[in-house]
Amino acid sequence: MSFEDRGNLGPPPPLFQIGEQPPRGGRSNGWVLLAALVLGFVVIGGAARQFLVDWMWFESVQYLHVLQIVKLGHLSLFVAGFVGVFLFAMINLTIARRLAPRVTITVEGADLELAGRMVTLATLGVSLILGMIFASSLSNQWQQLALAAHATPFGMTDPTFGEEISFYIFQLPVLQALQDWGTGVLLSTALAAVLFYGVSLTLGGPLLPGRGIRAHVSVLGAALLALIAMQYWLNRFDLMLIPTGVVFGPGYTDLNVRLPLYTLLSVISAVTGLLLLVNIALRGVALPALGVAALAGVLVLGNVYAEVVQRLQVEPNELSRERPFIEQNIHLTRIAFGLDRVEEVAHKGNIEPTLQELVDNPEAIKNVRLWDHEPLKATYEQIQAIRRYYEFHDVDIDRYTIDREYRQVMLSARELAPDKLAAAEEATTWVNRRLKFTHGYGAALSPVNEIADNRLPNLYLKDLPPITNHPGSEVLRITQPEIYFGEKTSEWAIVASNEPELDFASANETKFTSYRGNGGVQLDSLAKRLLFAWQFTDPNILLTDLKPESRILYTRLVPERVKTILPFIKLDHDPYLVILDGRLVYVQDGYTTSARFPYSEPYKDSPNGSRLGGRFNKVNYIRNSVKAVVDAYHGSVDLYISDPSDPIIQTYAKVFPGTFKSLADMSPGLRQHLRYPEDMFNVQAEVYQIYHMQDPQIFYNKEDAYTRPQEIYLDKQQTMQPYYVIMRLANETRPEFILMLPFTPVNKNNANAWLAGRADGANYGKLLAFKFPNDRLVFGPRQIESRIDQDDRIADQFGKWRNSGSTIIRGNLLFVPVGDSYIYVEPIYLQSQQSKLPELTRVVVAAGERIAMEASLEDSLNAVFRTTLFRGRDGATTPPVSTTPVTQPTVPAGQATPTPGPTLPGSGTGNQLTTLSRQAQELFTRGQERLRSGDFAGYGEVQKQLEDTLKRMAEVAAADTTRRTP
Repeated sequence: MSFEDRGNLGPPPPLFQIGEQPPRGGRSNGWVLLAALVLGFVVIGGAARQFLVDWMWFESVQYLHVLQIVKLGHLSLFVAGFVGVFLFAMINLTIARRLAPRVTITVEGADLELAGRMVTLATLGVSLILGMIFASSLSNQWQQLALAAHATPFGMTDPTFGEEISFYIFQLPVLQALQDWGTGVLLSTALAAVLFYGVSLTLGGPLLPGRGIRAHVSVLGAALLALIAMQYWLNRFDLMLIPTGVVFGPGYTDLNVRLPLYTLLSVISAVTGLLLLVNIALRGVALPALGVAALAGVLVLGNVYAEVVQRLQVEPNELSRERPFIEQNIHLTRIAFGLDRVEEVAHKGNIEPTLQELVDNPEAIKNVRLWDHEPLKATYEQIQAIRRYYEFHDVDIDRYTIDREYRQVMLSARELAPDKLAAAEEATTWVNRRLKFTHGYGAALSPVNEIADNRLPNLYLKDLPPITNHPGSEVLRITQPEIYFGEKTSEWAIVASNEPELDFASANETKFTSYRGNGGVQLDSLAKRLLFAWQFTDPNILLTDLKPESRILYTRLVPERVKTILPFIKLDHDPYLVILDGRLVYVQDGYTTSARFPYSEPYKDSPNGSRLGGRFNKVNYIRNSVKAVVDAYHGSVDLYISDPSDPIIQTYAKVFPGTFKSLADMSPGLRQHLRYPEDMFNVQAEVYQIYHMQDPQIFYNKEDAYTRPQEIYLDKQQTMQPYYVIMRLANETRPEFILMLPFTPVNKNNANAWLAGRADGANYGKLLAFKFPNDRLVFGPRQIESRIDQDDRIADQFGKWRNSGSTIIRGNLLFVPVGDSYIYVEPIYLQSQQSKLPELTRVVVAAGERIAMEASLEDSLNAVFRTTLFRGRDGATTPPVSTTPVTQPTVPAGQATPTPGPTLPGSGTGNQLTTLSRQAQELFTRGQERLRSGDFAGYGEVQKQLEDTLKRMAEVAAADTTRRTP
């Protein structure tokens, strides 16, 4: 066909015109080739450089097999995907080329066939491009494919289809990803083939496609409809994860309308595909058109019907219609967040503890945290940083047995701060920043409840070099204080070089050292030095005088090191420092999560909730499955499975064999420092606020929903966060380290429950929920804060401090359970305008009817309980600043207010008898008051307590007589 034969179509596009071409410029082609070579070198060379740097880093931490598995997985899928897509596209485009009408053009009287070398190159190019694109996409699915291949069952099935839960976590995402991927490959290839047919039919040949073309397009269309049928079939299972109902997961309309609809759409799609194949032998498009029309009609009418059912049948009777699905949501959400294992315990919630309860729970009083994180961090910065290039990044809470006592302490590492180092005169040179100032040094540690004479923390571990100055504190002694890897140490450095490293500089001495560890990569060749000079764009690495033993340290932040090895694990926001056998190590908690647990409600940060910053939003399954331990000196990373019952971590352990250790392999000394992780507890507490309600009707109406209490901190109202305490739980014989948080009812301020996460021994990881009686008012944190604000004497003292120019810092209000009762404790700090050093000046204690603010916790307890049994800071009591009575909460008729019990053990007999005598007198007076008011039940209860006190007096006296009898 000549140009003239095309009529109104005109000449073909320039791409298809054959004629005299302008001369090509050889020099310009040379520059293009050079630019291409440079670009290729930069791209390929940069990728190779990063690969080698990663390879050496993984080798240095002894997890090279992890990188090898990842890279091999990516490469295998890329090659398989590329070969498959390239061949599929090439075959289909070749078929299209053969079936398309031949197009010839006449040039100077000669007919030339259009489908020549140019079309061959175009076919090859399109196939290569499609292969590269979809191979890259497929390789990104390697991890999900590996998990599906090694899936560990959960041991339970969904209530609708009876599928194992692991199907939704592992296999279903792979099937959906492959369906999407296959649809993309098929659509792209079909589009290329149809485009080729369109161009060929436009330029020449019949305007209607021949039988071969129709057959080819029909086969491609049938394959596409098969994939659509697969999509609708998989959508049936996706109903288990639908978020649009009254609860997460399928509801009445979903299972009674949408489930049959998806099944029908899947069948219609498959039948329509078959009709396309049948249509190959027929002329016309009636049958396929009928199938497509049926598919569209059912889709539209089905969605309309679903909306009608929802509006007319479900919403007017929502609770009755949705009740079975609410039950499933409650049941599976509690399992997914580990709340099915919460042990719920009734707590009496007595108004105030007796002295006997205080005696029976001395650890609760001895370990009340008086120092808050921010004031203590500021104090450490002022008195223990010592040099301006050091910084205390974070204050951690832990426990140690010191002088045979189980003590709660706060500690922080003294790290090298890159930002402060850059501003320091000592570090203005490259040698100083990269070779000399390479590490932090030591830590500061103090008990949570002790105040030194200067109103500052009583430091058990301090100074440079670190010293311990308390009896029995050998467990705190640090023999390897250098911190090369930490929470603040982010910049790379070269160690063990010819330049001495600054170890520490104190007022008396300056000590230098040279790194002797095995962290980092050894720079024992010119090639390595060249590689890292390129990696960090720093030629000094290549030019400086180094030794073969020199090592380069990079990826030094604790979370970054763990995340590089385990990118699939979510990390807790707070890695914490542990002193272990003279070494400093960090413990980093890690979580396995999923957003695909059937029926389980996804987590979402609430405005009145935790400070997780959305990191766990949409997660509807979580386990604290990993404990990572990072050595601050060597940088070694040990990974332990802390929850072997978690199928997700077991699946990862199969994908990456040899990566994880059993928790039994962890040293006993380190296991004693494992904590219930904060982020895990925050997520569970947030979900438990709603999902402690297991009755569907109560749950639906949110009749008993909890929320977090409000407190005053730094003169501002904020949501209370969980905190660690040491206390003896009900029915336990030993004190233990727990993480706890009280709850209040929604839109109310009284306390109604508290949640505790246990961390010691065989109880590690268990949750306890203590619930107060519904018929008793228990003061909540916000109510206590209001009473502190309303107290005249406390307000007067606050006014005097403010008038003197001091800043008042109100610390965290702590709810401290004591036996069947509780007290509240709030530290008060003062900070002058000239200094950033907060001083712990007063401690507020609230219990029952009274509030006191004294110079120490012991003095406040003495004031509140009207006793002299608690030794204050100076060994004596002081006149109370305030012992204002608090309005008595409502107590049900017939129930007496708890009264003080027996005395403290360990006192002399005379002191015990004196105290018991005073208590007996108080009980007698209180009993007479009950009798005069007509509260006979209360009178009987007080009389019983009086009888117990008198018996105790007799026992003490008898024991003393026996002791004195020769």
